[in-house]
Formats: sequence, structure tokens, C-alpha cells
Amino acid sequence: MPNANQQNGTVLLAGCIAIFGSNSLVLAPISPAVAAALDSTTPTVMWATAGFGLGTALSALLLARYIDRIGAWRVLRIAMAALAGTLALSALAPSVAFLVVAQFLAGLASGVAVPAIYSNAAA
Repeated sequence: MPNANQQNGTVLLAGCIAIFGSNSLVLAPISPAVAAALDSTTPTVMWATAGFGLGTALSALLLARYIDRIGAWRVLRIAMAALAGTLALSALAPSVAFLVVAQFLAGLASGVAVPAIYSNAAA
């Protein structure tokens, strides 16, 4: 039977994955409204989703190896704070370019947070 830390880690992992998954899927259905608000086109707005995916992949591949050096719990706290900030920037984006950059940065935070969560859950 898993200990309390593993159970808490599993709940944390599931919650964070829900946030990351929601962020990666939420833009598609509302992209026409976002495009209209930002005076752009729907395909252009969808570049933000690509930016999120690219940021996630890059940070998971390139930054995750540093988690143990810094400490998994510390990395997780930094990544989740960065994610909150970048999602706020996304909500306040004045242009599509700003939205794409904000979503790329959110992806960077997400890509390093998942291995940090797993590292915490396994500890």
C-alpha cells in the first residue's frame, strides 16, 4: 500500500496534469473569439497552442535533468508559480505574438513541473 507522501504526490500529479491538459485544450474552442478580440485569425491564434507544446517538449528534454540538482520540491514550486504568472500573462495578452510567447513560457514551466511532481511522488 502506498504511503501518504506517495498518495499526496499522486493527487498533486493528477491535479497538475489536469491543469496542463486543460491549458493545452482550452484555446481551440474559443480561438475564434480570441482571434476577434486580438484582431487576428483563428489559425494565427492557434500558434499559441503550438507554442505551449513546443515549450513543454523543450523544457522536458533540456531542463528536467537539473531537477535533482536544485531539488524537486523547489523546482515544482518555481514551475507552478511561473505557470500561474504565464497563464495570467496569456489572459492579459494584448496581441497574438504576446499570447504565443506567454504560452511558450507556460509550456516551459509545465514541461519541467511534471518530472518534478513525479520526483516528489516517488520520494
